[in-house]
Amino acid sequence: MKKYDKVIVGIEKSDIQCYAKKWDLLVLANSNDKMKGRLPKEHHFFVSVTDRKPSRYGVVKNITTPLTAQDLAKLDYQSRGEKIDTISEEIIKGYEDYLEKISKFELDTPMTTTWLIKKYLKKKS
Repeated sequence: MKKYDKVIVGIEKSDIQCYAKKWDLLVLANSNDKMKGRLPKEHHFFVSVTDRKPSRYGVVKNITTPLTAQDLAKLDYQSRGEKIDTISEEIIKGYEDYLEKISKFELDTPMTTTWLIKKYLKKKS
């Protein structure tokens, strides 16, 4: 199974709805996760695999110990309190797709779950 060294991590900035701690691994929230505050209708959010804290944004970073899609699935399921033996190949494929998308972005890229790069735009003079 392929190993990945790029992930999306938390930035801990509550003023922009990023509650996950700095460097916490982020995954896509599931239907049981709740976001503090309101989001636009079409938006989703990330959650930390450490404590399920929500984040509207994350940042692409390298990790020193690469992980597989199965590793990330296990971390996510454990943080949800679900049994890891219920993780199917189809579920692992979803985590593989997630990590594959992340691997295509440059380091330090701020991201949303819509896979849009978020950056400040300067007005032209």
